[in-house]
Amino acid sequence: MAHDTPPFYVSNTRQLQGFLSLKKIERLRLCVEITENRASEKSKTFLRLSSEAEAEASVVESRDENYSGSYDGCSLEKEQEDNENDCFNGASSEDDNFSSYGESPTDDEDSPTLTPKKRYQNFSVSRSKGNLEVLSLDMSSIDIAVGQRYDSKDDLERRLKLLTMREIDEGTPECGFESLPSYLYMIRRANPSTVTHLQIDELGRFMYVFLAFGASVNGFPFISKVVVVDGTFLIGKYKGTLLTALAQDGNFQIFPIAFAVVDTENDDSWHCFFMQLKLLIPDDEGLAIISDRHNSIGKAIRNVYPLAARGICTYHLYKNILGRYKGKETFRLVKKAARCFRMSDFTAIFEEIEAIHPALHGYLQRADVRLWTRVHFPGERYNLMTTNIAESMNRPLSHARGLNIVRILESIRVMLTRWFAEQREDARSQPTTLTRGVEKLLHGRVTAARELTVQRIDDHHTEVKYGSFSESLNVVNLVERKCTCRRFEREKLPCVHAITAAEYNNVCRISMCSPYYNSEYLVSAYAESIMPADEAQPIPEIVADQPCLPPYIRQQPGRPKIEHTRSRCRESGHNAKTCHM
Repeated sequence: MAHDTPPFYVSNTRQLQGFLSLKKIERLRLCVEITENRASEKSKTFLRLSSEAEAEASVVESRDENYSGSYDGCSLEKEQEDNENDCFNGASSEDDNFSSYGESPTDDEDSPTLTPKKRYQNFSVSRSKGNLEVLSLDMSSIDIAVGQRYDSKDDLERRLKLLTMREIDEGTPECGFESLPSYLYMIRRANPSTVTHLQIDELGRFMYVFLAFGASVNGFPFISKVVVVDGTFLIGKYKGTLLTALAQDGNFQIFPIAFAVVDTENDDSWHCFFMQLKLLIPDDEGLAIISDRHNSIGKAIRNVYPLAARGICTYHLYKNILGRYKGKETFRLVKKAARCFRMSDFTAIFEEIEAIHPALHGYLQRADVRLWTRVHFPGERYNLMTTNIAESMNRPLSHARGLNIVRILESIRVMLTRWFAEQREDARSQPTTLTRGVEKLLHGRVTAARELTVQRIDDHHTEVKYGSFSESLNVVNLVERKCTCRRFEREKLPCVHAITAAEYNNVCRISMCSPYYNSEYLVSAYAESIMPADEAQPIPEIVADQPCLPPYIRQQPGRPKIEHTRSRCRESGHNAKTCHM
């Protein structure tokens, strides 16, 4: 279609289908125009298609003949971009509050709260000057969800019409599975080193898909070896679960590694996920994997990553404790026990918990202290005590949870393309040897170090204490990068005692930091770009003809809904007053 092609007005479904088929060969813009006559309580929907831009950039307008007003809607595209920036640039997890670059942590920084009451989302029309009611809606922001409220039936009908247009425009869930093999092929061709895996059953039905972009694969060696895995439900026709594997870069920001869509979280799906992940990240004693307490995750890690250290999310542990046990003081002690750096401190707090609440003490022992405490953890988990970075990743992807499978993967690609570009530019602009986040963190410790006194013991050991109190005395070994407070060796960053000893012995504190916190490592982590698929390139017939049928629709895990019946007729759907008997 020529650039100056005038708008086409479509008035029935057949014409609509015909014009949408042009998307295969043309770049189209879909505009939905709703004209309402409140007097007759009738509405009519018109569609206008032009070749100026893609359908995703559409603007929807609604005109009312009898009153003026503007729709107080939301732009999900703006919100999505803000969410992604919060997720990636807002540093990460709140674990040890490193996202705040060394600010003093609060007691409630990772404390869970009980599930709040359901909040209802209201949709209303606000009055304003003029003759038009303008809807500035991104097409992906019009989903229907339980709990939404509308001022009128007309408002709900308007949203349903817009939703119908989007289902037509974005393609059916079945089309997504059909085009999945071709999409994965194009992504691999555009992004060298990218790893994909599509698994179907004997009938050609979809089971699992795994995707790790080459930029993430080649960037992972330059960040700490702590992987956080998690899963979140999808809400499309065929449900499923999105699995993620993430890490944290040297600037305390989220580093995405791999994604997968599976039918549900069970032994087979998690085993398949970790088998593919192992192709990118080999099993190693220096590797740590953090997750929730899902039994299938634990089983898969033991089978696929027997050498790696496994830790559980303390947030989920705290949430279980809140649901089972009472007492704020005891809960505070559990948090302190989980975060202890020294064994003596943990032992004292754990004994105090046993004296106050024996049942809770037993529960914590059964939860395995090697999984949830820092001091007993067999590997190195740095500052990552929770799976919060996975939750932060799920937030900007929430808009894609109801799309077809190719759209989900493409949403991930678009997000990571932008993130890698922004972080690459930011990493190159950092003038310091260490990353910006580490510099700010250490600056706070340098200030605190001025309050300490120091005394040399020998060539390797230095005594550091606060004032004249012996209970605050710590011994630092700068050669082995250790301190009796244990923070130095756990975080791989110099503690306040090590900074004091380093300044006294004329040792550069930069040399005492792990290389993962170096700005050069950060640049290397984001060195490669994530490219979009080149749809102009031909797809081999063997790929295009590869079958991938939709999976069986299966119920998500959880308590099934119960149909309540009445005693007289034993039928559901009404109460005793409306019963026909």
